[in-house]
Amino acid sequence: MGAVQWLLKKITKVFGRNTTSLYYVLLYREILKEINDITKDEEDSIIILREIGKKAATESCERHTTVFKWMPGSPRKIIEYFELLWVVVFGKELEEGDLTYEELPKEGSKYSDYLVTIKSCPLCAGYGVDDEDTFNFKKISNQDTEGLACGLTGMLESVANFILKIKRSDYRINIVEQKCLAKGEEHLQFMCKIYDSLDWKELS
Repeated sequence: MGAVQWLLKKITKVFGRNTTSLYYVLLYREILKEINDITKDEEDSIIILREIGKKAATESCERHTTVFKWMPGSPRKIIEYFELLWVVVFGKELEEGDLTYEELPKEGSKYSDYLVTIKSCPLCAGYGVDDEDTFNFKKISNQDTEGLACGLTGMLESVANFILKIKRSDYRINIVEQKCLAKGEEHLQFMCKIYDSLDWKELS
């Protein structure tokens, strides 16, 4: 890890959550449970939790704009510094070697797509063991539906795009959870796609 990236990680950790990881995980799971108790629809609950994550992260970023001035303004650099986004959102560093990313070149595009893989996810690890873990992924028929980390994914996307916005970049990043430990898959995985502002408006 480069010196600049190490320093940024330490700075952003200060602006991360000041609650314990266990409290955050339990609260996160309880929010999903409450949403699903209201909607009675697992797919809708996932979509709503993602939107809550996006809005919560945006509001938090707006209260701490100063720290983001030190962040890279290139979409590619933001993805390369993905762990910084994780620290901002989760307030906790990843273990060494837990995060890898793969570049997927796109013909005719300035930027590639990226697959970001994280070996372990505190939100998903052990989900379903406790009696309070009532969300049933088997009720979801759409294979493209995100997993338990959807709210976290929404937060990561909002933080990435907030940085690009204050850096006056013409690009935005779409982050989607592709694999989820709580769904029985081997790791947490995100697909990151970079769009120019016009395409982003159409996507949004």
